[in-house]
Amino acid sequence: FHDLAPIYIDGSGMYGKYIEVRTAASAAVQKRAYCLGEWDCISWPVPDEIDQTSVVSEILALLIALRHMKPGLKYVVYADCLAVILGFAKSFGDLVGRGRHDGLWKQIYEAREGCNVEVRKTKAHRTKEQSVLEDDIDNFEGNEAADREAKRSATKYGHSPATCEEAESRQETKKKAVAWTLAT
Repeated sequence: FHDLAPIYIDGSGMYGKYIEVRTAASAAVQKRAYCLGEWDCISWPVPDEIDQTSVVSEILALLIALRHMKPGLKYVVYADCLAVILGFAKSFGDLVGRGRHDGLWKQIYEAREGCNVEVRKTKAHRTKEQSVLEDDIDNFEGNEAADREAKRSATKYGHSPATCEEAESRQETKKKAVAWTLAT
């Protein structure tokens, strides 16, 4: 990444209610230096052995962004996830090994060593019209680009719609069986 424009990060989780097929991915995007309207992107599916959740994918998005930064440059990163904003604000000493994501945060603190990084909050899930009224179109476009890339990565490496529908059907059948058993 260069230091001429902000970096936008996002994570996306798909089929979160269905454990056997849920998938998540992370993305970091930045406008290309000296090119109007073009974005550079890094995306990464969350590994199977890690929780396939939106929060984990958001934290991993920050980690992959940090690993692509050059020491000595000043970076501004925008995230729409409050867990990322609050987690980044903590110090290394705050990690006591009992937090659910402390292992990821430890990697983030190690990755940010030597980098000058500021993480800021941007709004999520708003319309272009709302961002124009708020005079915040640049952050809207950056967040949308990161969201689009995270979703693309999550669906690319996820499961087919038929597999997801089958998993949903199995889970609904199990719920009905448990409800019937508890009712009798």
